[in-house]
Parts: sequence; structure tokens; C-alpha cells
Amino acid sequence: MKLSSSVLGALAFASLQGFAAANNFGGMNSYFLHAYKQADRVQVLDAVKAAGGKVVRIFISATDANNKGTGSVVMPDIEPVTVGVYDDTQLLAIDQLMVEAKDRGIKLIIALHDRYALGCWSSDAYVRKYKLPAVDCNTAPASSNNVVWWYQDPSPVWDFDLRMKHIVNHRNVLLGNKKWSELASHIYAFNIQNEGQGHLNNNIAPVPNWWCDRAKQMRGEMGKASTVPLISTGGGNEFPNSDVDANWNCAELDLVGIHSYSGVGEFANKIPGVLAKARAKGKLVMVEEFGATGGSKASVLRDHINVFNGIQIPWAVWQINKPGKGANDFEFWTDEESYSVVSKGIIAANGLGGQQNFPNLP
Repeated sequence: MKLSSSVLGALAFASLQGFAAANNFGGMNSYFLHAYKQADRVQVLDAVKAAGGKVVRIFISATDANNKGTGSVVMPDIEPVTVGVYDDTQLLAIDQLMVEAKDRGIKLIIALHDRYALGCWSSDAYVRKYKLPAVDCNTAPASSNNVVWWYQDPSPVWDFDLRMKHIVNHRNVLLGNKKWSELASHIYAFNIQNEGQGHLNNNIAPVPNWWCDRAKQMRGEMGKASTVPLISTGGGNEFPNSDVDANWNCAELDLVGIHSYSGVGEFANKIPGVLAKARAKGKLVMVEEFGATGGSKASVLRDHINVFNGIQIPWAVWQINKPGKGANDFEFWTDEESYSVVSKGIIAANGLGGQQNFPNLP
């Protein structure tokens, strides 16, 4: 791919910023990996390990049996029927995944909730309790699922904080009965929510302090120590609502996740700016979601990865899935060229000095 002069200028700018050399890494998303049957789950983890992946990102959200053709089992949300009434089936599955991942030198990034369960692609107990406008985002515009109120009103905010508290205080009996908040050895970061406030108000977050207020609640539960996973945003659905000023200014947030599916040029032009903000505000930043689909999937992924590695920012691709979907979707498996591209890119990323000091990597 031939990069424009503006993109090349952005890359040159990044190389001249003078950030202290530190470390870098690559990883993958596999959002319902804990719902895979064990043999398939282990194959996915082995594939991530073979590719050099340091992190796998998952969501705490409900999934159906055979999700995306994987043969996965039904996985209920932790509040499957009533908000505040918890079912730990999913947390116990993630307990097991933690052990299997750590055995392969992989840590988890765990999103504590999925914004799209708020009546977009699925509907959870919050939709029922608060009568949120549920639509089928496969056929209706996601913007018609206006749930701004859920991020503003004290009642759902209170409920969500209790959900976070329940998760971070869950104890993994396979790991000495330690709370998840004590397991930085296995959990790299907690995402407050996957793509919080995504598809709202033209990609500008209408409630910008929501992440920081939630981070303050989590910090109060977890404290701050080397044994504590990082607190991270979980990104927005695109660059503008990932790059939110309130998050850069939030003392309790450790890591800002950047998500975008708008092309490599946007990343190359805008990443130097977020790296500068991260440095100024003492934050970590990574590209937590990007991906490609269609006949040129592998080459588009390669173009993105070359930009990220050129700027030396860590990244996690969307997403490894067994089986893959070829040109028809964003998923890929080891029998596709995309896996080879991602593997080579991760190995290169892991060998870079990096722009920031990422702690506690595997």
C-alpha cells in the first residue's frame, strides 16, 4: 500500500517524539473464548502462543451455543435474568481460561460488560429493567439504540458499579482462592466496558466522565499495586470516542484503548497525537481493536500492523476464531493467510523497544 504524504509525515513525527524506549507487544481478541469447549479452546490458545501473542481480550457477556460456528456452549451473562442477581457460571469458565492462558505465557484483558448487550445486537437484564430501546443492529442503524440515559442516571450507574464490584472480588479457587483484583499474574487489564457509548451522538461520547467515575469505583475496590490488573477504558467504537479528553485526565485510569475500523490512514495520522497525550498525562495507550474483511483481508491487516509496528504502539487484532470465516467476516483461523500475517506482525511487535513502559507483561 502506498501511504499518503500526510501519513508518512505522521510516521516521521512519531519517530521524532523522543519517548523513552520501553517495551511493546501484540495480541488478539477472542471475545467468547471461555465459552469454547476445552479441546477447541486449547487449540486457540496454542495458536495465539505460536503467534507470539501476549494478551487475549475477552468479554463478560452472554453468548449462544455454537456461536459463530465454533461449537461453543451456552454462556449466560453474570446477571442473566435480574440485575443484581448473579450467576457465576461465566466467571468460573474464565477462572479455567486464566490457568490455561498463563500456562502458555498469555494474560487476559477482560471487558466487564459489552455495550452492545444494551439492546443493540443483544439485550441483557439492563434492557429489561430500564426498558432501553432494543433494536436489531444487523438491520437497523445502531444509532437508533439511544441508551445515553443508561450512562447518566444514578440507578443504572449504581447497578453497574455493583456488577464491577462483584467481578473484581470474585475468587478463583484454582489460583489459591485469590480475588481477580489480586491476579495481575493472570489478568493484564480490566476493560470497564467494551466500546462504552459506542454508536451514540455521532461517535462523540455524550457522557465523557462515565469511564473515570467507574474507574474511581474500581480503584476503591482494588487499590493500586503491582498485583492489581490495569484499569482500562475498553475503547469506543471508533477513534473519536476512544480518544476522550476526560480519560486522559483521569488519575484512576491506567490504559486507554483505541478502536477503529475506518482504515489505516486514520491510525497513522492520529496515533502520534494519542501517544503525545499518553506521555503528557502519564497514561498507557494501545490499539485494542482493528480488523479487516473481504478478499483483501490479509493485505489490509498487514498494512495496519506495519503502521502500528512502525510507530511502536502495542495492538490486538479482531479476532482469532476456530473456524475462521475467510473473506466473509473479521474472524480468521490458522489455515488463513491472515493468521500468518498477524503472527509475523506480533513477533515483530514483541521485538520492538516501544514508546512506553508496559508493566507486568507475560
